[in-house]
Amino acid sequence: DIRAGAALVIAGLVADGVTEVRGVAHIDRGYERFDGQLRELGARVQRREAGAL
Repeated sequence: DIRAGAALVIAGLVADGVTEVRGVAHIDRGYERFDGQLRELGARVQRREAGAL
């Protein structure tokens, strides 16, 4: 689940438009600061609170 979730995020980075990935608890558990590390590489990643649109 951890690697599959990370793969979904990576796929979303190369896709056109906006990609929303929900249920990122598995990614958080397996990868420390995953979103921050992607930002350091130049990715435009946003983390939102559950339920916020």
